[in-house]
Amino acid sequence: MARTPELFIGLTGAIGTNLDNVASKFEARLQRMGYDTETLILSRLLESVDGLVGDYDKTDEYQRVTTLMDSGDAFRKRIGMGGALVKLALPYVRKSRNNAQGLGKSVKGRAYIFKSLKHTDEVKDMRMIYGMNFWLVSVYSPRDIRLEYITNKMKQWSQESHCVRTKTDVPRRTRCVKSHGSKCSQYVPPSRCVSQRGYSNRRIHKQVCRALV
Repeated sequence: MARTPELFIGLTGAIGTNLDNVASKFEARLQRMGYDTETLILSRLLESVDGLVGDYDKTDEYQRVTTLMDSGDAFRKRIGMGGALVKLALPYVRKSRNNAQGLGKSVKGRAYIFKSLKHTDEVKDMRMIYGMNFWLVSVYSPRDIRLEYITNKMKQWSQESHCVRTKTDVPRRTRCVKSHGSKCSQYVPPSRCVSQRGYSNRRIHKQVCRALV
């Protein structure tokens, strides 16, 4: 792949998809190709909005997931835009550019990974803003693997009481479509795909390498 002035990668996947694993592999591969990388976690940016995200137990994975999902829906509704979280991320991209230029670095060969896109309008806005330099990557993970992943994360914090609820609530929230809510199933066709259908890290790494060709 020829280096572009900048590269913007948007990851998307249903609740419970291990996007951290895929994002880290994109970072490692891009760095080997000479890119400086930065990952923007969109849900964390919500906490910078005054009065949006209420208090919650950050050691409780169930609370973290559901609170940030509800906050994202509320923010889209407040702004009246499905792509509101992308707009929230743009100042961070500009700040990163300015910092790089202030240190005498070129923005050429920089890659930004957005984790994760949850609404069709976010994809449309990214394509409108960044054009051909934006790549959408859809990460597929079967339902049973997603449930196992998020349940195991809760078990790490001894949240056994939430594990049973997760098996019914997570799939329901994934399928639920509201006017300003997540719309994972209604994306425009992605440019690239990575599958986690029980594959080893080595096979996932190979898929990431193919996605960057």
